[in-house]
Amino acid sequence: MDGLGADPDPSAGGETVVSFLGTAGVGKSSLINALLAVQAVQAGGEGGPVTAAPVHLRYGCRSGFAATYRPPSFLWRMTHALCRLVEPVCPGVSTRLLARMRPEVRAELEREETGVWSAPAGVSPGVHAWAERVARRLIFGRPWGVESPAQLLSGLHRILGLPEPLPVGFGLQELARMAHIRSLIPYMEEARPYQVQEGAPDFDAEYAAHQCGHLAPLVMVLTRQLPAPLLKSGLVIVDQPGLGIAEDDAGRSFPTTLPSGRGQAAVLVMDHRGVPDALSGALRTSPLGRLFDATDAANRPDIPLSLVVTRVDDLVHEEYARRRDLGEVVPSKRAVFRAHVERLKPLLRETLFRQLTHHHAADLTRDGTTVRRRLRRSVDVHVVSAPEFGRVHRADARDRPFLELEDTGVPGLAAWLAGISCHGPESPT
Repeated sequence: MDGLGADPDPSAGGETVVSFLGTAGVGKSSLINALLAVQAVQAGGEGGPVTAAPVHLRYGCRSGFAATYRPPSFLWRMTHALCRLVEPVCPGVSTRLLARMRPEVRAELEREETGVWSAPAGVSPGVHAWAERVARRLIFGRPWGVESPAQLLSGLHRILGLPEPLPVGFGLQELARMAHIRSLIPYMEEARPYQVQEGAPDFDAEYAAHQCGHLAPLVMVLTRQLPAPLLKSGLVIVDQPGLGIAEDDAGRSFPTTLPSGRGQAAVLVMDHRGVPDALSGALRTSPLGRLFDATDAANRPDIPLSLVVTRVDDLVHEEYARRRDLGEVVPSKRAVFRAHVERLKPLLRETLFRQLTHHHAADLTRDGTTVRRRLRRSVDVHVVSAPEFGRVHRADARDRPFLELEDTGVPGLAAWLAGISCHGPESPT
């Protein structure tokens, strides 16, 4: 597990780092689990778990995870924001907190007396709402609820080992969460990764808490090591937080460390409706946006980019039911799926190009045309069905798939990922 908590360094280790990007709930985590043939990340649905911290998946003979946390100043800043909310009912609470802070943290906060600070999120409507949301998630395991700022503040004082400003009662689960977070503060202070090997007590619960549970706001990078054949060739898959959830719950903006240069790639995951405007806007302003800039297009490096389309199963089931209700002769669901694949591939490719090149190449200048031609040559489009892939592998007679293995698109995407690896293809799972 040595070095498991460190950020990937493709230049040092010959790795290829592939970022999976998309909006919250589009199915990135489910797709990654299908590619690796193991539950590497918690998948969500119907308001369930979603990725709240970047998860780096890399090869290792033994399975485990390592979390790199934010510094303790993260907790102090959040506590200070809540102090200002509680000040009217508990005078002097902010002053007492500042007196217990380390000088460097106190100086930073005193420079930000407006109460609106940029790191880690720049969220709206302000730092106070963000502090309530994240404190509630840390203490109560969810970002919403009716708990008062005074109760949240008392919980944060417990975590920091400070006297509670007001007498507040907590349940056993809340007390356990706060004690757990307090035990992690030494790792935050020493910038030391917290490492757990699979087989340790409560491994699954610990991993889920770090990825999408109450500990997720504290995590800067979560690294999962597992013996998946697809990763053995030096591939590192990064499950990025979905656009929307990361901003709302964990206070992070859209990822700023996106593919650039050698040894990097990106997979944009979307459903059959295409790329939402919010995602295309975020991509244009991110480092990935330089791929779509018409300026000096001839010298722009080629970075492997794949568009992955999910949720086509929904279209198939809807069309099949509608045509059957109308009394029409209905082809097989497999045939309907294939027809949608042929329709969606060129349509979504062109839609994405229009969205991402809008500001740079809308006038179809010579450079803009060069960018689009290069993208059409280099961008792969994969229509996938992770649910059908799972049904094929389970071979459950009570839940039969309507697609063959190759039709699910997962083997094709796995082959693409293996092919872009620095060490060449490895037989995908």
